[in-house]
Amino acid sequence: MPFLVFSEESRQQTDYANKKDEIFARIKQAASEVQTLSGEFSQEKHLEILEKVSVSRGKFFYKTPDSLRWEINEPVATGFIVTGDKGKKWRGKAGARQSFELKKEPVIKIITDQILSWSRADFNRLESGYNITVLEENPVTLKLVPLSVAEKKYIDHIKLIFSSTENYVSTIEIHEAGGDYTQIKFFDMTINQPLQEDLF
Repeated sequence: MPFLVFSEESRQQTDYANKKDEIFARIKQAASEVQTLSGEFSQEKHLEILEKVSVSRGKFFYKTPDSLRWEINEPVATGFIVTGDKGKKWRGKAGARQSFELKKEPVIKIITDQILSWSRADFNRLESGYNITVLEENPVTLKLVPLSVAEKKYIDHIKLIFSSTENYVSTIEIHEAGGDYTQIKFFDMTINQPLQEDLF
């Protein structure tokens, strides 16, 4: 029985591998029509040393090609804005903004890279940094294993689940090398609605 299960999983993975280009083409076409994206998210931090899951909630705003605003409203107000490789972050509703370089903020960089790359369906960039496997086709579910030795020290893999329309990612799971993981779920999404310039 274990052998049969393994064989079935292997066959499915082979089928998905053969369809990867087709699946990527669908996502690229859907993403090409997205100019702005906004919505709410819940972020769960699962730590092996704690039974209780840490949950935070907030909003995000994306504007093509490389602008992202990420606000956590609960339990503590924090956030960041990224445009290109520069950003600003804050803590507290009236917190002063601190400038930063994206490459020096690994957690922010991972979130930003995933949202921007998949919003633009930038597969060249993604496949240069990750080995990408299709786990499911409906909904499209991908597993990204980092190629960088430096990133492998703290990230084991990233799991992405796409919306039914395939034009945005509905769930991101960032699995750390030590076993902890962060799950981000997006909801109440709005596509191609005008965004205020001062958001970024």
